[in-house]
Amino acid sequence: ERLERRSRAACAAAAPRPLQALAKGATALAAAATLSLSAGVGAANAEEFDILAAGAPEKYVYDDAGALSITTKKKISSQLGAIKGASGVTLQVVTTRKLTVEPDVYSFSETILKKWYPDEADRSNKGVLLIVTSANEGAIAAGPNFQSKISGDLVDSIEQANIPYYCGEEKVNEATTSSVTRIVSSVLGQADPGPPAQAKVQVGSNYKTYEEVSNKRDKYVTVVGGLLVIAFVVPMIQFWGYTK
Repeated sequence: ERLERRSRAACAAAAPRPLQALAKGATALAAAATLSLSAGVGAANAEEFDILAAGAPEKYVYDDAGALSITTKKKISSQLGAIKGASGVTLQVVTTRKLTVEPDVYSFSETILKKWYPDEADRSNKGVLLIVTSANEGAIAAGPNFQSKISGDLVDSIEQANIPYYCGEEKVNEATTSSVTRIVSSVLGQADPGPPAQAKVQVGSNYKTYEEVSNKRDKYVTVVGGLLVIAFVVPMIQFWGYTK
């Protein structure tokens, strides 16, 4: 009888109490959330979030990466001010070191455009050129009227040649000025200077459709959500297993 009581007491001690199981679940939940989010939140506070919160700059340049020289900023500000006066379209140039919260460059360029210009009618004449320096990539997002002034082939060439080539050579200033010059030339109806001669342009557009971006997000949400559910449910299953 004494051994039986001792055995029962040992089982009771081994079985986690409901509150303990809940605490373990909450701890695991927090750990999973930390694993999925902490890698990007610190950097995002200084990059993506700040970019979105800053609003459209008056001088057409938001150099979050700190990669552009004063000369480059003055040059592109002058060019972009000129096309706004001549054609009514506005292009904002944004540089950032890396993307963490929204890692797709195409998706984030669209996010910037919509955040800075929430009114759909106003957004029609606006565009954003985003350059991510550490990834050697960039994207152009624009409203309908702006899009009518630049061809899809031009956009593809800038995204696939000018930006990756010059950024790969650690020449972010050249990547920016050459891209802006090509856009400005198109808007003003001038001859296209073309991509850098050394760059190799991939065949076919690398532009991601809305569906592709959405699918990528859905997969990320599903994976993270599954991890969070498992982290919370497993301790509860263990508890019920101990008590049965």
